[in-house]
Amino acid sequence: MLAVRNSVLGGLLLVLAVWMARLAWASDSSDTDREKARICHEKTASLRAEFDKAVALNGSCGSSSECAVLTPGCPFGCYVAVARTHADEVERLAQKLADRNQDCRCMYKCKARPLASCVRGTCTIQSTR
Repeated sequence: MLAVRNSVLGGLLLVLAVWMARLAWASDSSDTDREKARICHEKTASLRAEFDKAVALNGSCGSSSECAVLTPGCPFGCYVAVARTHADEVERLAQKLADRNQDCRCMYKCKARPLASCVRGTCTIQSTR
């Protein structure tokens, strides 16, 4: 009888140890995921600032026909408008920056491609409403 009792207690202790180990592993994994998300957020913010600066510097226009809509993708959003003469340059920059961000994921649900227009000398995206 004593042997059965010891076996049951040993089994319970083993189950408890496994359960505690799983909780500790889940906690470590969660902390790692949060740290990776923080790093990705900071990296994406830095890349986004660099990209936004390039879009601003290459968005001058005199008329809407001088503007083009680009689809830069992750992490720069669905669409941006730039001067047609600088579109290739901005697309190359977007790809170069995105390549530096491959270990971070993002996902967009983009609406239909908008039109570009020139508003007060700057290429912008027309509202699709």
